[in-house]
This record gives sequence, C-alpha cells and structure tokens, in this order.
Amino acid sequence: MSDETAGMLLGLVGVAMFSLTLPFTRMAVAELDPAFVALARALVAAVLGAIWLRFHRAAWPPRSALLPLALVSLGCVIGFPWLTSIALRTLPASHGAVLVGILPLATAVFSALRGVEKPSARFWVTALLGSSIVIGFALRQSGGNLHPADLLMLGAVVLGALGYAEGGHLARTMGGPQVISWALVLSAPLLLPLVLWLSWPWPGAIAGAGIRAWLGFAYVAVFSMFIGFVFWYRGMALGGIARVGQVQLIQPFLTLLGAAALLGEPLVLSNFVFALAVIALVALGRKMQVRRVALVRMADLAPAHGGQAGGLDVQYEFYPRQLESSMSIYQKLNDLNITLSAPATPAAAYVMYVQTGNLVFISGHIAKHADGTPNAGQLGKNVTTEQGQQAARAIAIDLVGTLQEACGGDLTRVKRIVKLMSLVNSTADFTEQHLVTNGASELLGELFGDAGKHARSAFGVAQIPRGACVEIEMIVEVA
Repeated sequence: MSDETAGMLLGLVGVAMFSLTLPFTRMAVAELDPAFVALARALVAAVLGAIWLRFHRAAWPPRSALLPLALVSLGCVIGFPWLTSIALRTLPASHGAVLVGILPLATAVFSALRGVEKPSARFWVTALLGSSIVIGFALRQSGGNLHPADLLMLGAVVLGALGYAEGGHLARTMGGPQVISWALVLSAPLLLPLVLWLSWPWPGAIAGAGIRAWLGFAYVAVFSMFIGFVFWYRGMALGGIARVGQVQLIQPFLTLLGAAALLGEPLVLSNFVFALAVIALVALGRKMQVRRVALVRMADLAPAHGGQAGGLDVQYEFYPRQLESSMSIYQKLNDLNITLSAPATPAAAYVMYVQTGNLVFISGHIAKHADGTPNAGQLGKNVTTEQGQQAARAIAIDLVGTLQEACGGDLTRVKRIVKLMSLVNSTADFTEQHLVTNGASELLGELFGDAGKHARSAFGVAQIPRGACVEIEMIVEVA
C-alpha cells in the first residue's frame, strides 16, 4: 500500500470520528456550559496525552516545534472547540456540519501559505467547487442568510484549519500521536485555571447534568480531542495535507447521519444529492497533482536555486539550514518508528551529561528492557552477539534522548558524534565486542549521516552495574 493510500485511509478514520463531534457537542451543551465543555474536554484529553507520552517515554519536543505546537493548541485544542460549543447552543448539528465542509479548502490554503505544499490549479478548482457546494447547501438550509452563530462556526473553521495544517506538517517529523499529545499537554497549564474558574460558580449545575450530556462530553474529550487526531495527523503526514484534507469534505454528510441517529434531526433527499456531489469531487481531487516541498542540501541536486525531483518541489539555501537539519533528523526518527525517551535518573553520584565548550560528554547508559529494568546477561554465556547488538541499539536510542535534552530539546544543534566507548559484559573467551557495539554505531550513522561517523573503543569486562549486558558512553560536538 502506498503512503498516499495509507494516508487517505487513516484520514478517513479520523474524519469518521470527527463527524460525530457536533452531534455529541450539542448533546453536551444542552445541559453544560459551552465554555466548560470546550475547555474541560481538552483538559481530559491532555491527561490522555500525558499518559501516552509517559508510556512511550517521549522526550520534550525541540524548540523549533514549540511555535507550531502553540498554533495547533490555538486552533484545535482551544479555538475550534470553544467557538463550535457556543454556536451549537442555537444551531442544529446538521446546519453546523455543512459549514465545517469548507475545512479542506481552508486547510489547503494554510498549507500553501506556509509553503509546505503547492497544489496544482486543477486541485484548487476541485477544492473550490466542493466548498462552493457545501456553502450553497448551508445557505439553502438557512434561507439564504448567515446567522451570528454561522459566523462563529466559520471562525472555528479558520482556527481549525490553521491547527490542522500546522499539525499535519509537524507530524511529518514528530509523528501524529506526539503532535496532539504535546499540543494538549502544553495547553494544560492554561486550561486548568480556566476550567476551575468556569466550574466554580455552578458546581450544582455541572454535577446535576444528565447521563446524556456526560456521554456527549466523554465522546468529544476522548475521540474528538485525542484519538481522532492520532489518525488524522498521521494520515496527513503520509498522504499530504491538501490531498488528505479533501477527505474531510465527506464529514458534513457523515455528521448529518450522526445527527439523525443521535438527535433525531430529519434527513431529506437533497442532503444525499449534495453528499454524492461532494464525494465525486473528493475522488476527482485525489487524482489532481499536489507537490510536497522537500528540504535538501544544495549539493544534493544540480540546479542552482531550486527545481523538481521525484514529484517534489525542492527548496534550497533560502530555507534555513537549521530547518533542513530538523527535517532530516526528526524525519529519520519518525521513519524508523523511534520515540525518544526522557533521560534516566542517575543511579549514583554523577550527572547524565556535562557540556564543556562545544563538547557534550554523556555518561554511560546501560542496556534496558522496554519497562526500564536492566537487560542483564553475559555475552558468550547467555546472550548472543545478535542480542547484544539489539541491546546496543537500544542504548543508542537512550543516548540520543539524553543528547536531545543536553541540546535544549533541539537535535539540529548536533555537529558530530565524536566518540563512543562501549563496555560489553562478556566471558573471557568472547571476542566479538566490536560487533556488539555495531548495533549502536550503525543506528547513529542512520540518524546523523556523515555526522554520525565516530571514533570508538569497545572493551570486554567481567561485570557491569546491575548486571547489564552492555554499557555505552558518548561524546558529541554541538553548535
């Protein structure tokens, strides 16, 4: 299956979850304050995001990702939920659904303005046609006039599109689950006092809300604010923001079905006529060309100031080299399905790293299992060379996680992996310590390219703290 097809399918799963957001929100705001619903659902989702990050031992995002994460928070965590919750006090979910139909066009606009993607003219035509049909449908239902609540919904669409575009771009390097998890967690310090302030005057009203309202709240907190974004951002990362965004044109009509099933709102034949027209345009839009920008070194390609390669638009030195490096190292981590963990707590009287000048000296990291317990054993006795290589590779991942913290969360500062020293817990007749250490060296080469090539020493030792089979320390030059 191609990345584009996988992206479209993942995006469709996300859209299916998002399509029930408005009906369930309307169920929640029928008895709960709209602002409370919008912000408290994000706070609940932030707890889920924190659990995910903790379980995967994710490192802090790099500094270069903080502004995009703030925009994701503004658009998807706060702006869209808040404005739609207020609007749905007076708008039927089916009416709000059709207004959300312009999200694909708005998302593509933000993506193009950011310079991430360059949709073709024919793509824009299909996106405009699809959005025009959706807007026409909205005007037809509202009698030809837009109400104040309509303007709130349109404002929500603008903010949501901003968050979608930024999150989809960032997911190419961080991964979808990390993007939404960090956006939620970083929003929590702002959300918590607001939620407490909103709930303080009306504790009885909140506690007295019925099960139907709380069911709606639970859905938008778990699926709309967290699980749906995991699928959505991963889909956009694989298939492209503009193209996968087209799938969302189907969302209003899935929402109409959900509103009918959950709220008893009527279905009419004209709704399905519009649905078929939009679905046809989604299929047509998928065939249109959308070029995705790749950041490469000037030395990699012959043209002097830009060009095309492999269906991608290529940008050269007028992009900051730091951004180029960020795309490289974080894209490689994502491609290898590697999630960096936070540095471990020192086991004795030392620190995990020391920087002097441009050199970072990282203390020895021992081999561990996924649950954090030592990967104990002895090479030549009860651990094979291949198992030792896997242990060394896992240590390298932990070393890079510590290195990221030493770099202030920004691995683009790494100039060179200078040296590794490897201690291999081995029997007296075991002589393949160098092959064991290759597990770490090869991974560093994959991640950092030429900058990952390093000097190295590998020793056989009689024992390692906590009985671990391998321990490795590292020296790195940083900018």
